[in-house]
Amino acid sequence: MQNIKIYQAASNDSVLKKPLYSHERKGDDMTYPWLQPGFYFWEHHIEDARTWGMKRYNGDYSIYSCSYNMDDQKCLDLVSNYQHRDFFLRVREKLVKNNKGDVSIEKIIKWLRDNQTEATKFDCVRLQSQTFNPTKIDIPTPNGKTIRFYQTTVQVCFYEYPNSLILEEFNLVECHPKSPIYG
Repeated sequence: MQNIKIYQAASNDSVLKKPLYSHERKGDDMTYPWLQPGFYFWEHHIEDARTWGMKRYNGDYSIYSCSYNMDDQKCLDLVSNYQHRDFFLRVREKLVKNNKGDVSIEKIIKWLRDNQTEATKFDCVRLQSQTFNPTKIDIPTPNGKTIRFYQTTVQVCFYEYPNSLILEEFNLVECHPKSPIYG
């Protein structure tokens, strides 16, 4: 298990005591629950929450934070657990074959949640998001070439809050009102 800091941006219209719950799709709205209804966070990098706050709330947002234990016995880890990724892709292949076409990530997660047993139950999903362009850093090697590192954007969705993975209270860490300073 590893302790990971997570961040959520929310509109300044309300003061949150617990994270926002995303539960319905609204057309092309950027807030639909693509990993199913739940509490969505950005891992590690507060900049991801800031970017989301600028896009989603036009710069009038606050950032809240807490941390959790990433336990791959309770979390479907599509970032760094290759067994989970292989399992996920096998389920996708099965659904594509049965549905005679491509299947979206939200349909795969829904199927997994609808068909889970006590042995396969997961409290959250974490995956690398392509919502933002990752920061690229090139580092030279001794042979004159470079290795490119990317700052990954990881999103995690919890299906219940509180839960046994959350380690600390959900607290306000920054406020960004609309102003010439914050955009």
